[in-house]
Amino acid sequence: MNKQEISKLQIDLSKVNAIGQKYFELFDKHIPVDISGNILIYDISNADCIVNIIRKNPNAKYFIYGNSFVNQAIACINETWDIEFLDETFDLYNIDMKFDCIVMNPPYQKNLHLKILAEAIKHLKDDDSVCVNLSPVRWLQDITANFKNKSDFKRYETSIRKYINNINIIYSKNAESLFNIALPFNLGVYTCLNKLSNNNYYFELPKNNAQTLTIKILNQFTDNIGNHITFSIPNNWAVVLSMMCGGSGNRTEDADGSWFDFNKKTFEQYCYHNNARLDNGYSYYENRKAVCWGNVKPRAEQNNVQFKTQIEAKNFYNICNTLFFKFIFRSIMVDVHVHPEFLPWLGDVINPRTGLKGYEGEWTNEDLYKFFNITPEEQKIIEETMEKYK
Repeated sequence: MNKQEISKLQIDLSKVNAIGQKYFELFDKHIPVDISGNILIYDISNADCIVNIIRKNPNAKYFIYGNSFVNQAIACINETWDIEFLDETFDLYNIDMKFDCIVMNPPYQKNLHLKILAEAIKHLKDDDSVCVNLSPVRWLQDITANFKNKSDFKRYETSIRKYINNINIIYSKNAESLFNIALPFNLGVYTCLNKLSNNNYYFELPKNNAQTLTIKILNQFTDNIGNHITFSIPNNWAVVLSMMCGGSGNRTEDADGSWFDFNKKTFEQYCYHNNARLDNGYSYYENRKAVCWGNVKPRAEQNNVQFKTQIEAKNFYNICNTLFFKFIFRSIMVDVHVHPEFLPWLGDVINPRTGLKGYEGEWTNEDLYKFFNITPEEQKIIEETMEKYK
């Protein structure tokens, strides 16, 4: 190995060590000291981070579950630690072991991290034990959770939320920089205690003014777009929600690290009709080929809202693109997956200004403010929140 190669290796190692130190700092203040019992380090893939965790409680007995490369790196360190390395046969669900402390960063696939966290909490030894967990907080930030028939927010009330003492939020932008991966959601460092201070206690993240206002809007309206979605080839004029409000495309990041997206396409690129030609000159099938990736099954056959006339479809599209509706859309996003189905449905109400029913006529922001009883102070919240997207 020549000097240039050695120099490059040293630089690469310094980067690894720097990342390990920042990784460790996420857990540091949440891990108790003076532990002489059992500590489980679960699925943390940075040897430098793990070493720093061990050095906080050098007299503890450590059980480390991770990859073989990290295990080998730690085993090479010449320090007298009591460590047992766990292989792939280790399974939290099939052991009776209890731990004084668990430090973990489980996989983020769907809600697997929640399943593992719920199981880990069962393995805390006593009231002084703590689980320090790094994983997504989108399930706690989802303000539409109570409007859903099923949600992780409700599903993990008794197995996780009752045990959370606090959470430190790590915004996606910072997490991406730390881990050098794309993260379209925020992470949190959870401190979960085995002791329940109050049997009726369920942890909730505080809501900002925009989220509180959005919940007020959603609560006062009984009908939503989700009740009018069709999962079939359009027989009438249809607007494809999954394209118009999709999580893919040109994404921009909010100041607090959350995601927001409205694709910059024209109405004609979202609108279909099975037989008639569109304003852009395409038939449904021609538009399918032009916009929906050739022969791939288009989203138009999966998620659309249909109307009798093109003007109603266009008014629906325009209403969804008002500042008022974009504000609601932005407030309910917790990752790239969006839920336009929770936006209010106006198809059966009368616009007080025009006297027209539903989407037969246009709705302005001022119409929507009046219809939903939005105060001047709440209008200011909407406008200030959305200023960056104008």
